[in-house]
Amino acid sequence: MLVELAGNVAVGIMQFYKTPWLVPTNLGHNVRCFRPADLSATAVQLNGPYFMARLDSSRYKGKMRATSTDPRRPVEQTADFTDARNKLLFNFGILLLEIGYGKPWYELKQTVAKMPTATGDRLTDYRAAEKLAQLLVNQMGLTYPKIIKKCLGCDFGLGETDLDNEDLQRRFLEDVVQGLQQLKEDIREATSLL
Repeated sequence: MLVELAGNVAVGIMQFYKTPWLVPTNLGHNVRCFRPADLSATAVQLNGPYFMARLDSSRYKGKMRATSTDPRRPVEQTADFTDARNKLLFNFGILLLEIGYGKPWYELKQTVAKMPTATGDRLTDYRAAEKLAQLLVNQMGLTYPKIIKKCLGCDFGLGETDLDNEDLQRRFLEDVVQGLQQLKEDIREATSLL
């Protein structure tokens, strides 16, 4: 289920946001789900998504740094963080859009890039993502797009953008992780009634 996937990624963000393994600028490309071809009872099963990162050693500093897992991915397919208050949470919002629509960001962005704006200007990635979240209401209801918008704008009612802040962490857990878990339960209950 898509909402469960989104919730598992949100939990992963809280676990790995401070590590070099979670790259905030290419999150959608580095989150993977593993589904083995052999679905027998003896097949290895993972309960959720995992983060892929290739670590390159730096000769000069002796530190490891995360890089994109696929060097063939064009740069123009990543999001522009110009208006983002928190790159990781903005990128997570983009990932939630990709999950909700089942399409990569560069395809989603093209669908709204053609839409006219009031000023006739090109939509920034932030505005395009907000527009896509609004359009997602018809497919996913109000809760999922509301969570996306909170992540895009790092808007948790605190005026805080640093994920090291404990209040922001708490609000992320309450508003995003718990919100996605509750949405998953609501969907499960609604489908069981059918």
